[in-house]
Amino acid sequence: MDSKKEDNDRYKPEDEPIFENAPAAYFSTLPIRRIVNALKHNKIPATISNTAGTYVCNTAMYVALHHTTLNGLNAKTGFIHVPYIPEQVLEKTQPSMSLEMIEKAIEITIKESIKS
Repeated sequence: MDSKKEDNDRYKPEDEPIFENAPAAYFSTLPIRRIVNALKHNKIPATISNTAGTYVCNTAMYVALHHTTLNGLNAKTGFIHVPYIPEQVLEKTQPSMSLEMIEKAIEITIKESIKS
């Protein structure tokens, strides 16, 4: 874990492992390339990222993957960043996407993830 900003509890980790004596990393078990290809086929911008970030997003993904691994669960596990909707970035310089497109992207992602 590493962050330049404090979280809501005013905690700002620096170069800390999420769990002691655990693997340094896990790979998503989502079919990410298939998901991105299906989204692009449906004219929805998407890209593969090999990092969920270095703090809160990364921690959420790592904890989920660690849990499924430790418990031998056969579950698709990963993390997907969802963009802001336009109303959320009126005063910011962040990318955004319409709510309708986000909903369609989530539906496509679920369908691609549950294919065998």
